[in-house]
Amino acid sequence: MTLQMPTSSIIRPHGVIREGTVDDIPQMVDIHSRVFPDTLMANLGRDYLETYYQNVLTFSGGIVIVAQLDGNIAGFASGLVNPERFYRSVVRNSWKTAGYIVKGIFRNPGLLSVIPYSIGRVFRSTPRTSSQNTCELSFIAMRPETAGKGIGKELASEFLKRSREKGAEVVRLTTHAEHNDATNNFYAALGFKVTRTFRQCHGCLTNEYVYPTSVPHGSESSLCD
Repeated sequence: MTLQMPTSSIIRPHGVIREGTVDDIPQMVDIHSRVFPDTLMANLGRDYLETYYQNVLTFSGGIVIVAQLDGNIAGFASGLVNPERFYRSVVRNSWKTAGYIVKGIFRNPGLLSVIPYSIGRVFRSTPRTSSQNTCELSFIAMRPETAGKGIGKELASEFLKRSREKGAEVVRLTTHAEHNDATNNFYAALGFKVTRTFRQCHGCLTNEYVYPTSVPHGSESSLCD
């Protein structure tokens, strides 16, 4: 596939930061599968992941930012403004991905016990108040070989900017609190603040971070220094 270069592309020292397109999805799925191999979404298979990212791109509150380096996607950030509406739409249209889920369970029967819990977790952690003004940063992922180049910070900077442009007042995310120092330090350095720490149903200690997007325009520029 040919990668199209949107007019909103930004040339950065470590490549091009731009909005994602459908053409980027295969490489995004490659990265997602490598970085998050043990997650439910990755275990449901490539077709499921491709459908998920297509849904994000077509959702009115969807945000997908990619970093293009030497003609390839080096990393991406994706998320949702008004995430509750997105997830409810996914559940309503779950018949469209039922085949992928069945295939995933056939390959790994253990997923059968994980899927109901995972669906419940999404709605338990998705805000129901002022959700139209809340953005969920769902994923930031880079190819391992590009680590240390500052790409993650550049992706986060552009993601925060786009979320503000879509009307979000805060950006939120959750990540493991234990044995995850690099990720937690990354978000803390960006200015995200821990608002609570809690245990998921399976005992995983989790940090919830929030970043107010109502910061003066240009404040994110320091993230890329």
